[in-house]
Amino acid sequence: MDALCTQCGAGLAEGARFCTACGAAVDGCPTCGAAVPAGSRFCPTCGRAVDAGMRLEERKLVTVLFADLVGSTSLAAGRDPERTARILDRYAGTMREVLEVWGGTVEKYIGDAVVAAFGVPAVREDDASRALQAAIEMLEALETLNDELEREHGIRLALRIGVNTGHVLAATAGRLDQRFLAGDAVNIAARLEQAAEPGAILVAERTADATAHSFRFEAPAQLEVKGRNVPVSARRLVGPTPEGAAPGSLHAPLLGRDRELRALHGLLDEAIRTGKPSVGLVFGPAGIGKTRLIREFLDQAQARVPELRVLRGRCRSTGHGITYWALGEIVRQACDISLDESPEAARRKLQRTVALLFKHEGSRDADEVMFALATTAGISIPDNPLGLIRPIAVRDALAHAWPRFATAEARRAPTALFVEDLHWADDQLLATLGHIARRSDGPLLVLTTARSEFVEEHPEFALAREDSTSLALRPLDEGDAERLVEGLLGWQSVPANLRRALLERAEGNPFFLEQLVGELIDTGALTHDADGWHAAASVVTPALPDTILGVLAARIDRLSGPEKLVLQEAAVVGRTFWPAAVALSIEDDVVRPALDGLEAKGFVLARPSSSMAGEREYLFKHALVHDVAYAGIPLAGRARSHARVARWLEGITDRDDEGVVELVAYHYRAALLGEGSDLAWTNDSANRAEVRDRAFKVLLAAGAAARQRNSTARGLEHHQAALALAMDDVERASAFEEIGDDHGWSYHGDPSVEAWTAALEVRRRLGDDEACARICLKAARHCAIYWGGFANRPPGETVDRLVDEGLERSREPLTRAWLLALRALGSGSYTGLGRADPRPVESRIEAAEEATDIAAEIDNIDVKALAIRGLQGLYLQAGRPERALELAEVQLATVDKVAVLRDRLVHTSFAIAQIMDAAGDFERARTLAEDTRNRSIHESAHERMHATYFLMAPLYRLGRWSDIVPIAREHLAAFAEETVDMNCPFTRSGPVVGAIAFERLGDFDAAREAESRIVPNQKQPGIVEAWMAERALLTGRPDEAREIAERTLAFGRGASIEEPPYELAVLVEALAALEDWTALAAVLPVARAKADYLAWLAPAIERAEAARFAAEGDLQGAQAALRRALATYTRLGMAAEITKTEVRLAGLAQTSV
Repeated sequence: MDALCTQCGAGLAEGARFCTACGAAVDGCPTCGAAVPAGSRFCPTCGRAVDAGMRLEERKLVTVLFADLVGSTSLAAGRDPERTARILDRYAGTMREVLEVWGGTVEKYIGDAVVAAFGVPAVREDDASRALQAAIEMLEALETLNDELEREHGIRLALRIGVNTGHVLAATAGRLDQRFLAGDAVNIAARLEQAAEPGAILVAERTADATAHSFRFEAPAQLEVKGRNVPVSARRLVGPTPEGAAPGSLHAPLLGRDRELRALHGLLDEAIRTGKPSVGLVFGPAGIGKTRLIREFLDQAQARVPELRVLRGRCRSTGHGITYWALGEIVRQACDISLDESPEAARRKLQRTVALLFKHEGSRDADEVMFALATTAGISIPDNPLGLIRPIAVRDALAHAWPRFATAEARRAPTALFVEDLHWADDQLLATLGHIARRSDGPLLVLTTARSEFVEEHPEFALAREDSTSLALRPLDEGDAERLVEGLLGWQSVPANLRRALLERAEGNPFFLEQLVGELIDTGALTHDADGWHAAASVVTPALPDTILGVLAARIDRLSGPEKLVLQEAAVVGRTFWPAAVALSIEDDVVRPALDGLEAKGFVLARPSSSMAGEREYLFKHALVHDVAYAGIPLAGRARSHARVARWLEGITDRDDEGVVELVAYHYRAALLGEGSDLAWTNDSANRAEVRDRAFKVLLAAGAAARQRNSTARGLEHHQAALALAMDDVERASAFEEIGDDHGWSYHGDPSVEAWTAALEVRRRLGDDEACARICLKAARHCAIYWGGFANRPPGETVDRLVDEGLERSREPLTRAWLLALRALGSGSYTGLGRADPRPVESRIEAAEEATDIAAEIDNIDVKALAIRGLQGLYLQAGRPERALELAEVQLATVDKVAVLRDRLVHTSFAIAQIMDAAGDFERARTLAEDTRNRSIHESAHERMHATYFLMAPLYRLGRWSDIVPIAREHLAAFAEETVDMNCPFTRSGPVVGAIAFERLGDFDAAREAESRIVPNQKQPGIVEAWMAERALLTGRPDEAREIAERTLAFGRGASIEEPPYELAVLVEALAALEDWTALAAVLPVARAKADYLAWLAPAIERAEAARFAAEGDLQGAQAALRRALATYTRLGMAAEITKTEVRLAGLAQTSV
């Protein structure tokens, strides 16, 4: 088997330690260090088994400590080099000892500087805190060393330290003889060290944020550091947080733990009732709420049993004297001894407490307990015999003394001993707790918490007594999780997608929820003001805070080598994965047992059924575990693994399965366009080219499939990825065209035409006439029909130019028929902008009729429907609205045969407009619109707004305000989904109609909310502005209504289906209200000329004239006009207008009397 570099895939010379192509260190045998060919199970040099389950380098979040001596040059000046070397060796050894005590790994020495990493080879959740504690102790240890050096050599050393947290590429446990860290995190730590004062510790902001609960810092400073364009924020470390100081954080009530609370109260009651100890263990994953539950229980218990004495201790993961640390904390609390107490004061308090507890016992018993407690807590007592005996004897003494101490406390008052974090405990501490549980007497409750892995490793602990109870905490259900976050900040202003993302990422883990919310607040994504919490609209997925990353990475790093490697490769496949896909990178005989271990440890779950035929299916139990495992894989290996998974999926599944195509596309995108993908095939261009060819085809197909499912955002992502991978003009043109189709599907006019134009330019260069015609057709169609999706309506010249080019290039009948139908529609692109059409209306009618003829020949109803639509508009322009209305009926009779749903919906909507506006048949229009709305429910936001508007409009004319309200809310919700500026009169009119309905019903808050969505078009006013004028008139602002209506009328748009002259009806009423009879007389001829286009314009004119007649004293004329108006309004069923007219008639009747 030829050896290959795992970084770039190049061949390796025999015995090579580094790749000659990319310079990467060669994966070596952990026994002899010789190069090992990829996939080997045994070393070819020494024959020892190679750990197939070990990755030699990983991406990790670590905390880097960089420390350097100040003035080391003067140290060597005039001093014998051997003597200098010995001084520096003592310094280096002292620093190493401190660093290793706190779990740091010395990565290297650079002259007098020491570089250490916390998180290598294994991450621990408190790495940042360990690093800062080590830094403090390094300075303390240096002072002790300085006292010796001053006595011996007359010198004192000075040290400065920089600490930074960040991601690095690090060697793993199997390669620590070649220790290295690569990443900017190391450089920043070095720069912070250089900026620090002698004797100071300078800490990067990220590290300070992660340790703010445990340490105090000075205010942040912005440091200009070498090699960086932006300042680095850093804080000087002051010291640990004082004992008992409460960290500032979010707090919410305990939720979803009633059963567990009842069980704990039962344990306490049993201990008090029987006078015998009870033991409780609460276990579960990190962050599940173990300590929160116990603390809530103890608060409740002390309120219920005021005499209850609670003593607490917490196991530590690292540091000095940690074996019995938790019991030492209990001793200090019982004796009221603080950590900074003087030895003499601590000794006196301990003696006083023991004397009180054992006042009825012999002095020898009391002394034995006192010596044991002093040893446990590290309190110095002269002549303590436990300092002179063997460790095993000390252990026995503690095992005898602690139950006596617990018994004495319980006899004085019911007592609860609470020991947190048993997963950090040594065996000696666990043994002592077992003795307390078995040998004590009295009303004593021993409570402990631990992570799930503790129970796996110590299944016997909770069974120390028959009356012990173990409580496994599970994730909160969705309802309790929602209530938890609501308790933290309230949901009112948090977007639904962000709420959903929070709940999905945390999956019921209270700590994760709180940390995710805290991260959003810290980054400014969630802000607070007098009205509550508000979220930035752009935030849809909360970032993973270092707190959560550290907890999960530490758990993953505790796995065996094979288990960890399998977990990471499974993460490449996805949260759902299959063993065969994992075995593409790891041998199958490693994968199977590793998966069994991962399932037993709660990382993954085997599903009872599989979505992949013949393959067993697994699921990551928590999404964040998947994310952290994935993040640990080096970028180059990650990309190659994605490519392997994509190829595997292609080979075993149905290519017509849209879900699989989507999954394959995701893996190809990650392989070729993901972060660091350029590192994967550095010297293997042929392999990359093969992967790229497959990826391009898959991405085009997956994008088109996503678009057909109305997942246009995903389709656009795939097609933009395809464009990034395109290698020639044909591929670029295909990708650009698909991108245009994606935008067009979402009614995003400007970007769609931009992409189609780019595709058209390439196709022109290629001389592909039919492709050019096809693209011209798409662009012209969007400009002429879906112009509402543009920021500004495209001019008629654009439509005509595209149609003309398409007709010139195409000989295909269907394409030509479409283009001819669009030529008919092109007239509206002139008249809708208040301009005259340069082409005779007759020529456009001829184009529509020719399109209809071709459609009949090739039996295509879709082209026919579009041609009919064009004819409707042309007949309106020609002054024949009755013919346009007849064609609307023809359209309705055939529209259900149109192939594409969105086209059926659009054609139906414009037929509804004709029936409503010209015929005034509002009830029929409402029925048709209701059906259209039901069919639009799964379509794009733009299409849903078309449907809701065309339902609100007839309801408005019918005066059914209450029925409008739910439809208006639908419209406003869809309006909020839009991401681009649009000029569509229907989407933009919806908020105005909604605001009017809300106001008519007295819901002014809802009206103001709707009003905030109103977007007028000052350049191209149309029906949106007409609706705004109507609202102003209805709310007693006739002067404003007049101004808006006159400006809209002056724009001069021609007759059209899309935008009938609503403003004329408002204008005549506004002028009447203002009693401007001269202006009314001037506008009436224009209004009467348009009355055939708008069914309710004629009664509006009658009512306005009635007001003029009344003002002139012609009460009979006024009454006659009002009766004519009333008759029309009654025939149309316009309830609000009927009432208004009847009121005016009644008023005239009283006046005439």
